[in-house]
Amino acid sequence: MLEAMIVHKMESTRQFKEALVEFVVAKRFDYKLVRNEKDKVSAKCKGEGCPWEIYALVDNGDDFFKVKKLVPQHDCSITLTSLR
Repeated sequence: MLEAMIVHKMESTRQFKEALVEFVVAKRFDYKLVRNEKDKVSAKCKGEGCPWEIYALVDNGDDFFKVKKLVPQHDCSITLTSLR
């Protein structure tokens, strides 16, 4: 799922955010959008000090949305169920 986000070119911010939601639900943690613009999106885990983050933007070379930065480590106790 996340691997597909990295290697797959997405056509829009919406498509990227849908894939992001699918990923965090499957991994059972929550995130916050740090940047949410038409041509770039950045998200981090809601857990304080957790290193997980992802950053994607439109690649001007071909106008597709691509992941440019990923810190895959998720090592905090914040989960979807702990937030309820």
